[in-house]
Amino acid sequence: MHWRSFIPRTLADSQSRQQLLIVMLKSVFWVFNPIQLILSFTSTTTSWPRLLLLAIVNLLCGGIWLLVKRDKLDLASKLFVGLFWLLFTGLMLSTGGIASPSIIAYFFVIFTASFLLSERASLIIGGLSLAATFVAVLLELNQLLPASVLVYTPVSRWLSYSFYLGIMLVFQMVSGRLVYNALQKAQAELHERQRIETELRHSEAQYRLLFDTIPIGIGMAKLDGTVIAINPAGSQMMGYSHAEFMQIKLEHLYADPDQRASLIQQAQQTGKIRDREMAFRRNDGQLVWALVNVDLGVINDEVVTIATLRDNTTQRAAEQALRTNEARFRAIFEHAAIGIVLIDNNGLAFRANPTACMLLNFSEQELQQQAFVNLTHPDDRQFEISLNQELRAGLCDSYQIEQRFIRSDGGVVWGRLCASLVQDAADQPLFMIAMIEDLSSYKDTQAQLDLQMQTLTALYYSSQRLTTKLKVEELARDVADSCVSIFGAQRAWLTLNQADQLKYHEHNPEQPLPSVHIEIESAQPTTRNGPIRTMAFPLVSHNHTFGMLNLQSNQADFFQAERNDMLQTYASQVAAALDNALMFQHLQQINREVTSAYDMTIEGWSRALDLRDHETEGHTQRVTWMTERLAAAMGQFSAEELIHVRRGALLHDIGKMGVPDAILHKPGPLNDEEWVIMRRHPVYAYQLLAPIGYLQGSLDIPHYHHERWDGGGYPKGLQAEEIPLAARVFAVVDVWDALRSDRPYRKGWTDQRIMDYLAGEAGKHFDPLVVEVFLQLLTTMTIAEVRNPVNEA
Repeated sequence: MHWRSFIPRTLADSQSRQQLLIVMLKSVFWVFNPIQLILSFTSTTTSWPRLLLLAIVNLLCGGIWLLVKRDKLDLASKLFVGLFWLLFTGLMLSTGGIASPSIIAYFFVIFTASFLLSERASLIIGGLSLAATFVAVLLELNQLLPASVLVYTPVSRWLSYSFYLGIMLVFQMVSGRLVYNALQKAQAELHERQRIETELRHSEAQYRLLFDTIPIGIGMAKLDGTVIAINPAGSQMMGYSHAEFMQIKLEHLYADPDQRASLIQQAQQTGKIRDREMAFRRNDGQLVWALVNVDLGVINDEVVTIATLRDNTTQRAAEQALRTNEARFRAIFEHAAIGIVLIDNNGLAFRANPTACMLLNFSEQELQQQAFVNLTHPDDRQFEISLNQELRAGLCDSYQIEQRFIRSDGGVVWGRLCASLVQDAADQPLFMIAMIEDLSSYKDTQAQLDLQMQTLTALYYSSQRLTTKLKVEELARDVADSCVSIFGAQRAWLTLNQADQLKYHEHNPEQPLPSVHIEIESAQPTTRNGPIRTMAFPLVSHNHTFGMLNLQSNQADFFQAERNDMLQTYASQVAAALDNALMFQHLQQINREVTSAYDMTIEGWSRALDLRDHETEGHTQRVTWMTERLAAAMGQFSAEELIHVRRGALLHDIGKMGVPDAILHKPGPLNDEEWVIMRRHPVYAYQLLAPIGYLQGSLDIPHYHHERWDGGGYPKGLQAEEIPLAARVFAVVDVWDALRSDRPYRKGWTDQRIMDYLAGEAGKHFDPLVVEVFLQLLTTMTIAEVRNPVNEA
C-alpha cells in the first residue's frame, strides 16, 4: 500500500488534524510573517505588494483559525491548502519560475494536503502543482515569464531557501510526532477494537445460537410491518420458510389485520406489551394462538418493534377442553338420571346431585352433614366398609354392589352402588365418587321378568319344535301339552280341520269339515275354588282359519291381557306351523303323483324301445330289475340314488332312437362305418336327456354303460373308477342279460358259462368288485328269479 493512502488514515481523527492545522497556522503567524517582513525590508526597495499580500494571507489565516476553533476542520483544511497553493503558485511565477525558492513550497503544499485532505484531494493538489510547474517551464523557455517582482540578493535568496527548508523540517518534525502519536493511538485502538470485536463475535455467536434455538418465536420489524429479522421458531410457528417470512407484511399474519395497528398504538403509549393472547393465520390457513410480548427500540434512528411469541395453541385447546369437560361434568352431574355423591377422605359427603337427594329423600345440605356409610342399610353396611378399605388401599380400582339404602323417612330403597377413587398425580386419594342407580322398580319386576323369561324361553323352544312337526296330530298334541306345561292352563285342546280335506276345503270354503279333538289336561290336581273359565284362540294363517286353540283354567287372573296377547301370538305361530304341515302333506301328495307320472312315462319310453327292437323285447325290464338288486347289494347308493339308477337303467338305450333302422335291425354283423354310427347312441342319449332337469341324476347309465374297465370302451374311453359306479354296475347286468338271451345268430348261454365269462372279464371289461358282488347275488337267487326275474318280481 502507498504511504499516502496510509497517512491520512493515521490522522483521520479530529484531534490530530486539529493539532496539525493549528501548528501550521502558528508557523504562518510566528515564522512566515517575520521572515517575509525581514525579506521585504532587506531588499533594495521596499516591496509594498509583498506586504499587501502578506496582510491578505494573515487575514485569511485568521479566518481559518476561527473555523478550526469552531470544529469545522474539513472546510478549514481545504481553505488552508488552497490558500497556500495559490500563494506559492503566484510567488513562483512572479519570482523567476522554477528557479525561484518558492518551488520548494510546492512540496510543502503537497505534503500538507496529504495529511489534511482526502487521498483524492491530495492527488488533485499534486496534479495542479505539477501542471503549474510544467507551465512555468514552458513560459520560461519561451521567455514569456514576467519580470521578477522580487530581486533576490544572495542573502535574501539564502534566507528564502532556509525559510522554506526550515518550514519543511518543522512541519516534518511536528507531523512526524503527530503521526507517531497517531500510530501509537491507532495501534492501541486496533488492539482494543480487535478485543472488542472478538468479544462481540463471541457474544453475537451466543446470542445467535440463543436466537436460532430458542423455542419461542422472536422477531424484529419496522413500524410499517417490514420484517427485519425472524428466528426459525417464529417462521416455523407461522408455517413459512425464512425467505418467505422476510417477504411478507406482518399485518397479513394476524387473524384480524387491524389488530397490529392497535397493538403498535398501545405499545407506543405504554412502551411495552406483555402476554397478550392473539390469533394468527398460518401459511396453510390454520389459526395459531400465541402469547405476544412487544417492546419498542431504535436502530439507526428508526423505531422498530421487538416481539416474542410463545405458541399457546395446544395450551389454549387443553384449557378449552378442560372447560368443556368441566361443563360437561357439571351438566352430567346435575342432570344425571343416577345419584352421584362426592365423598371426602373422612367419609363425609360434600357434594350430591339432585337425583341422589331425591333418591335418599335428603336435601344437599342435609347430605353434607352425613357420613355416607350411615346411609347404607345396617345389614349391608359392613360389606361396604370393607370394600371402601380395599379401594383406598389400592387393592381395586372400583367396585359395584347392589345394596339397600335408608331414606330420611325411614324407607328402604334398593340401589346399585358403583364407587371409584380419584387420586392426584402422586397417587394420593383426593375423594371418592359414589354413583347410585335406583333399583326399586327393577327389584319389583325382576321376579316377574324372570318368570316371563322362563315362559318366553319355553315358548321359543316350543316354537322351534313346531317348525319340525310335519304331522298334524303330533303338532296338535305338542301345542296342547305346551299350553298346560308352559302357560299353566288346567286343560288345553285343539279343534282342527282334517288335513286330507284341505284341497276340498279350499274349493268349498263353506262346507263344514270334520274335526280332530286332541285334549291335554294338567297332571296337577285342580282346585275348584273358583269358576272354570274357558277361552278359545283362533288359528289363522293367510286369512284361513285352521281351527281353535282352547284353554281352560279356574284362576281368576289367568286370562289377563298380557297373557292373552302372548297366547294369541303363540296361536299365530301354531297356525303358521299347521299351514306349513298341511302344505307339506299336500306337496308330498303332488310330488308323489308327478313322480309316478314321470316314472310311468319313462317306462313307456323303455317299452317303446323294446317294441322297436324285437330281438331285445323284455330286455329293459329285466336289466332294470336286476340293476336295482345289484346296486342295493353294493351298499354304496342312497334311496334317492337308487331311484336314479332305476330310471337310468330304463333309459339306457334311449340313444338308439338316433340310429337308423337299417343298422339297428341288420341281421348280419355291422361293418366299420355302421359301428361308428351305432357307437354314437350313448352320445345321442346324453344329448336327449341332459336338458331334462328331472333326469340329471340318471344320465350316468345311458351315457357311460358301454365304457370298459380297461379304457377300451366308448364314447369317451374312460377307465377304472373314472367310470361312474352306476354305469359299472349296469354294464355287468347288461352283458349278463344279453348273453343269456337268444339271438338270430346264436342261442343263449348257460348260467355257468355266463358266470365264467363275467369272472374272466373282471379287470378287463368289468369292475372286479361289481362282478364279485353280482356273482354272490346270483347264488342267493332262485333259478326262477334268475331265468325270469321280471315275472317273479
